[in-house]
Amino acid sequence: MSQTQRIHHFINGEFTASPDARYFDKRSPVDGSVIAHIAEAGQAEVNAAVTAARAALKGEWGKLSTDQRVDLLDGVANEITRRFDDFVAAEMADTGQPSHVRRTFSSRAARPTSRFSPT
Repeated sequence: MSQTQRIHHFINGEFTASPDARYFDKRSPVDGSVIAHIAEAGQAEVNAAVTAARAALKGEWGKLSTDQRVDLLDGVANEITRRFDDFVAAEMADTGQPSHVRRTFSSRAARPTSRFSPT
């Protein structure tokens, strides 16, 4: 039997556990089983994320040219495309939809958002 995954916050480039050990159970819509424990964000986590985002704009990201941002975001889009099956599996677990429905929807939905506006 596999251990249920804990999903932590991703703030300032790092995964961080909920400091108050607050997690909620993510249940499968198919059978109600717990498929993950998700960290709950409080004011401290929100403030840390906002501070990190503002610092990124003043730091390296904010100094990149439009072309450099496009190149980086294209890399993200390429990685999403490469891991398409992983995203479909996660969406199936989250929504309970069958594979053929999720693949069709995810494929269509990914097309217009597969490339990003760098500004």
